[in-house]
Amino acid sequence: MFRIAAAVAALLFSFLTAPSAAAAAPATDVLWGACPAYPGGSSLSAAQRVVDKWGAGVHIRQFTNASSSLPWNPVPSGSLMHRSYKPPTTITNAAIDTLLRAAEGHYVTFWHEPENDGLSTSARNARINLMNRLYDRNVALGRPATVVPTFTGWMFAANNSGGARTRDLWDGVKGDLLGVDYDGIHSYGTEYDDETDEVMEWLADNPEYRGWAIPEFGTSRRPSDPSGAGRTAWMREQVGFFLDAPIPPETVDWFDYNTSAHDTVGEGLNSIQPGSPEFVYWQSLVALN
Repeated sequence: MFRIAAAVAALLFSFLTAPSAAAAAPATDVLWGACPAYPGGSSLSAAQRVVDKWGAGVHIRQFTNASSSLPWNPVPSGSLMHRSYKPPTTITNAAIDTLLRAAEGHYVTFWHEPENDGLSTSARNARINLMNRLYDRNVALGRPATVVPTFTGWMFAANNSGGARTRDLWDGVKGDLLGVDYDGIHSYGTEYDDETDEVMEWLADNPEYRGWAIPEFGTSRRPSDPSGAGRTAWMREQVGFFLDAPIPPETVDWFDYNTSAHDTVGEGLNSIQPGSPEFVYWQSLVALN
């Protein structure tokens, strides 16, 4: 019923927006979402800002530096949450269990993009054991939540031999969904078809995974694209790759956050501004949730 209502809402939305924006909204079971724009945050109020911007039912992505405690802050009604934590490897099973029960129906990651942390072999093995404990505890509890180990997209680039070598180091990580971040490269020439092909190989080699997710997706609007039409076209193309994959992602979240002190409109601005072509397009996808 929820998805039927969302589909009707998307159809009504199409008559109120430009034809090019409406035509790009595909029929799909993917959950579309975003993280809170600046100043971010992992609170309920920060999550509510995502709903206020994108509409009811938006998928929400949040990050927390919580370590010895693993708080599960409330989530706006009607939305699903993907939240990342940074606990120490000594965190107890009891603390993990409490988090997983509180996060029932939602998505949880321990230490997203861990390959970026410059870990020694022993520290990496300890991190893998921690990430696997999250998965194993979730299984033991009857899978109340969805566990999403998350890595950078470059690690899955078929044309990046360094990525392939790094990926091998993390082959023992278990999860329900494989999270792969498709952002951080600010060029409309970047295409994520290679990475998507590599993700399909990972899923084939790791049958405990039921699928994958894109917890961070995006690029900045370039100075040569003052209207945002170029970035919108790039977004459409990448979404086409995702949906054409043998296994489409379960969630896709725009990284709606400006990561540099030098972010300005037209140069380095990752966030999508309301009323822009990018906003109309992404909101048309969110309306399908």
